[in-house]
Amino acid sequence: MRSSCSTLTRFIIGLLNLILGVAFLVLGVVGVLLRTNKEFLLKFTNSLSEKFLNGASQEQADEIAQFLLKYDVEIPAIFIVVGFAITAVCILGFIAACCSCNKLLQIYAVILTSIVVIQVIAVGVIFGVPNIYRSLAFQGMEKTLAYYDPSTPEGKGPARLWDLIMTANKENCCGMDGANDFKNTPFDPRCPKYCCKADEDCSINEALALTPPVEGCREKIRRYADEYMLKILVILIIFIACQVVLSILTYVALTWAPFVAPNYLCSYLHLIIHCCVKRCGFLSFFFPSLTRKANKV
Repeated sequence: MRSSCSTLTRFIIGLLNLILGVAFLVLGVVGVLLRTNKEFLLKFTNSLSEKFLNGASQEQADEIAQFLLKYDVEIPAIFIVVGFAITAVCILGFIAACCSCNKLLQIYAVILTSIVVIQVIAVGVIFGVPNIYRSLAFQGMEKTLAYYDPSTPEGKGPARLWDLIMTANKENCCGMDGANDFKNTPFDPRCPKYCCKADEDCSINEALALTPPVEGCREKIRRYADEYMLKILVILIIFIACQVVLSILTYVALTWAPFVAPNYLCSYLHLIIHCCVKRCGFLSFFFPSLTRKANKV
């Protein structure tokens, strides 16, 4: 029974690594597509604008995508590095579980535990101190605002993006902190019509002369950042929880003792796995011992 439960544990480790590996591989591929494929980036931009920016026309989405493709490398780079790095770890765990190689499984356990600890610390710091991700969002938007100029090819993308933000949810706002922000853009000495409460663009001085002047978009961007990060937090918690389960199962497989799992529990789990192996023929290649036992049932 000890041997059977150990085999069962390795099967679950291999299966979870397969699922997580595919998920993170998709993440890495998405990062590559965001960095290299304009059509994919267009779809991503359209989806983003529909959810948060009241939608964007095809022309607006195209101009925003062109700008992001040229200047925004941080998010795709994170997707690529994290996605492919964890995929590699999952492949290592899958091979270790399939081959029943304790040495390889020990290496995998150490790497996985280190990754989990780093992730928990990083998530705790980032989400425990919201100003960290908020400041990153503000810096990114300020960097984009510096290119604002709808009259030039280079400035159209940033202008479209900022026009959508400044009118999102039918709440007009102006720059990050007001019309003064446009003094540091190629659009100076003008500013968008949203800063003037008018039907056409006006001068920065005219916008500042309003009583009260149109407020900046910092608070709106903060709300968007908080909303996005909450969704990201849920996803991260799920992935970290899966990795914690994997870590526990890996150490159980390495230090298995008969008292760890009652006989009836192993019997029930074995029956379930046998059914899975019988129905999924491709699993027989990776877990031949389970397949032989399943054929006897």
